[in-house]
Amino acid sequence: MKKIVAVFLISFCLSFMHGESIAQQNQSGKFATENLNAVKAQPGRQRNLYSTSPDYSDTVKRIVREVSKDVPADKNALIKIVNTVRNIEIRTWPEAKVRIVALVNVEEKKSATITEEELMETGGLGLKSFGNRVEIQSVNPPIPERISNRIKKIVVDGKENALATSGQGMVLYEKLPDLYQSGVEESRWSESATRKMTIYLPDSCRLDIDNRYTNLLIVNDIDEGRFKMSRSNLDARNFRKLNIAADLYNINISDVGEAELELESGSFTAGAIRSVDLDSKSSEIDYEGGEQLYLRSQSDRIIVDEIARVDGRKIYGDLRIGKLLKSIDIEGTNADIKIRTITADVESVKVNDKYADLRLPVKGTPNFQVAFKGDNSTVFAPFEKQGTTEVELTLEPVNTADLRAELTSTTATAKKVTHGGLSQERFDELRLEVLKTPVEKKAKAINDIIARYDQLKIGRIGPAQFKGSGGDTTGKHTVFNITCNQCTVDFK
Repeated sequence: MKKIVAVFLISFCLSFMHGESIAQQNQSGKFATENLNAVKAQPGRQRNLYSTSPDYSDTVKRIVREVSKDVPADKNALIKIVNTVRNIEIRTWPEAKVRIVALVNVEEKKSATITEEELMETGGLGLKSFGNRVEIQSVNPPIPERISNRIKKIVVDGKENALATSGQGMVLYEKLPDLYQSGVEESRWSESATRKMTIYLPDSCRLDIDNRYTNLLIVNDIDEGRFKMSRSNLDARNFRKLNIAADLYNINISDVGEAELELESGSFTAGAIRSVDLDSKSSEIDYEGGEQLYLRSQSDRIIVDEIARVDGRKIYGDLRIGKLLKSIDIEGTNADIKIRTITADVESVKVNDKYADLRLPVKGTPNFQVAFKGDNSTVFAPFEKQGTTEVELTLEPVNTADLRAELTSTTATAKKVTHGGLSQERFDELRLEVLKTPVEKKAKAINDIIARYDQLKIGRIGPAQFKGSGGDTTGKHTVFNITCNQCTVDFK
């Protein structure tokens, strides 16, 4: 009996508490309703309330419409194009005007009444003419703008607020996150649809293009082109003058007269380029050749089929030349330079490098003279290597005791050193290195140097400096001036 009474009391308490909670909720809801009515009665605070038309929907049926527009332009006009949305195809024609043709996604119910200007605005398109200059724009409208266009009606003080509908005013949208997401979905839908624009330009015009994330196709020859590209592809024909600044790119063009290229992390392929000023990083560059290549290169692989003159500097990477016609002057570090053929007309081959593989064959030059300087380098040559007056190749065994004494002496005289064919300057550097080495590591440092001398002694490493020649050097001949430390050099 006591248990039944206890259960009844507990059930009664729980029911009472639940009823009180419901009453509190009702009272809270009543208070919220009264407060909302009070807010509506104050016009000054009504600005934060809005309502949308009943026909608003997150799913809008859309169709693709074509828009076309012309503006006048001179034949030598500068055409400025800014594009982040569409794949562009550029064609030239004899007309003195610029025409753009593009596809735009519009709501089906508006397609019959929408004007050309509205189509241009909806598609993020712009076309303006300023005398000898034409500007073309193809960009995505900002998402907030697309959201404001999706809002059908905003009610303030019981009336439709036209200013708010046009994007003005200070209206707080309670459903802004939903509208934003709807705008994002709309943008994604548009991107998945066909997005292409064709531009017709006058003959002999000049191009200035800022392009990102899309493809460019130029069907006809262009007199002068300037490109700023990021994450873009370019396929084009011939240019008289070309300027490109690109990163994360893929470029394929035909012949060019004069080019200035600033490239990073991409692939560049071209036909003949008469003159190139190249500044590149981490790129693959391959072109048929020309008269002049001036380069500032870092970690690139550059392939040129045939070139007259090459100058500049290169750090890391490869430079491969099929045929050299006149001269080369390169300075660098860790830059492998390999030439397949050095013709008899080449005047000078000058390379200052280190830690590299060099291939500089003399078989195509019947008359040549070689001057080489480089420590710890392996040299293969079809001619006799003659030590200069400053350096002599030592073939006799090295006197280890004398060498140790000279390396550890603090008062060594500045005498001519012939150990292993090293110069006095290089020997002094090694001696200073030994003197600075801690006592416990000094013996190992000396042994390493002596082992290096033994290699020199048995001829596995060539002399630090030597000269060589072939054919008749009294008249016109090719001069090789090579400086390369710790390199592998092949003159064969």
